[in-house]
Amino acid sequence: MAEEQTKIPYTEILRGVSLELFGEVFGASTRKARETYFHRHGVKASVSVSRLPKPGAKNEVRTAKLFEILNSLVDDEMCEEILRTWLLAKRPLLAGALDHLGIQHENGLTESDDLKKFETLTAAEIKALAKKLEGVAKKDELVLYLKFMGTKNADKVLG
Repeated sequence: MAEEQTKIPYTEILRGVSLELFGEVFGASTRKARETYFHRHGVKASVSVSRLPKPGAKNEVRTAKLFEILNSLVDDEMCEEILRTWLLAKRPLLAGALDHLGIQHENGLTESDDLKKFETLTAAEIKALAKKLEGVAKKDELVLYLKFMGTKNADKVLG
């Protein structure tokens, strides 16, 4: 039961981003994975024969529909996978944050138990980390990463 109280609400994290950022995060998944996520939530490809859409328009519509669905339905397992895949493409962000916190890693990946440091970051520590990573990641990306890592109030501190 204690584990459930500390469980990170991955669906809630994605609900808090813009549709544009959700599209970027979701787009980091492979095509096969995206199709699986669409199928999982019944998001079908709509076919319009009345006009030729711009390239990728169909997937933009489907991504927006999935984002809409996630605003009323919880799927933490899928959202965690989507976020994790996106973060794997953000190695400079991961490495910079881990370096700043003094956590050993290999190109942003770690199995260290020191990751609990993320959960106890103070407002001042969050601001210092954001300053350190200014040229590495956009603020909304850093907030997303910190929330994924269990940091409380990252969005309020960096808002």
